[in-house]
Amino acid sequence: MRCALPLVLAILFTSLPHAVGDEARADKHATAAIRHAPNSLPPHPILDLVGHRADKNSVGHARNVALYTGEVPPFFFATHELGDIFSAARGQTIEWFPDHVVLDPRPPQPTNAPEPVTETRRVCVTKDDVVVCQIFLTNTSDKTAPHRIEIDGDCRRSFDWREKPAGDRFTERIGDRVLVRDTSVFPAFLTNGLSIAVGASERPNDVQISPPGTCQMFFSVPVSKHSTCSLILACAIHPDHRQAQKHLTAVLKQKEPLTENRKEWAAFFDEAVPRFACSDRGLEELYAFRWFLLRFSTAGGDLGYFKYPVVLEGRQAYQTYCCYSAPFMAFDMNWAVDPKPGFGHIATMAHAAYDDGRFPWYTSPRTNKVQLHHESRTLAQS
Repeated sequence: MRCALPLVLAILFTSLPHAVGDEARADKHATAAIRHAPNSLPPHPILDLVGHRADKNSVGHARNVALYTGEVPPFFFATHELGDIFSAARGQTIEWFPDHVVLDPRPPQPTNAPEPVTETRRVCVTKDDVVVCQIFLTNTSDKTAPHRIEIDGDCRRSFDWREKPAGDRFTERIGDRVLVRDTSVFPAFLTNGLSIAVGASERPNDVQISPPGTCQMFFSVPVSKHSTCSLILACAIHPDHRQAQKHLTAVLKQKEPLTENRKEWAAFFDEAVPRFACSDRGLEELYAFRWFLLRFSTAGGDLGYFKYPVVLEGRQAYQTYCCYSAPFMAFDMNWAVDPKPGFGHIATMAHAAYDDGRFPWYTSPRTNKVQLHHESRTLAQS
């Protein structure tokens, strides 16, 4: 649907520098060469307007799981940093979209010794907090070539915001899949810890589950000459191990899970929030990107002090619900068709308040006692 924005918002937009227009969109592509993955996903005007860029690496879906792809990608469950639990998300961004990212998983190879099989990975997070990686293998040689894929994960150093690693980890093999349980994740209210279920669309050649809290899967894939094939890997994250395994099974049964995920994001922009249109595509992109940020930064819901889903100050840094900025977030979210997101963001303040009615400065699922003047973890690591 479309709407007319308030005059004050229109004035704010028109006062922005012209750099947010077509010139800025051209600059965002300059950070890396864009290569389109095989079998491109269905087009969508808003997702493609905000996406088609190589300078971002965030992946999430308005639930508790978010990650940032890269050489060692951190995964988050709300404010708890899980670590590099699913190496399928490692790689350099080729192309980013609000609903997924396309990755090159390998460092550049010498031009005089190219590999016969090249990899491209497409990564998303579904509405059920399942991280999905579709690996495309392309063989440009004149003969069938074997290709080895190794996927690993490690949650032994996971920790909550401003805390230290603690608790026990367990790993078990269930058929061709692996189930990891991390008891350090919000132990005050997730009494069984957090479960991480990992599997693939094909049977692995080998699986390793030692030491506890880690897993490894190995695949050997023969790729026919002058052809492209794909393998789907998935990592489902949920407090209930049965739900984690159920969500994993559901995703691996889908023929095109990334297409299904894109449909969810398309429905958000098409049906859940107002559409803004004007003569400047840069302003349209800016408006749509704001809605992406609000959706991507959402976490919680029956999770400790996060009684309802809230928009965090940040997903990789500033991972807090801030009572002093909550009304400003709610002002934006109240433009949505469904009033529940805006209501929940404000209503959570009542659950985060102190016994005397005062509001805390910061709140995480675990605590509302974060001091205003606190030691900076960033400075401590520098």
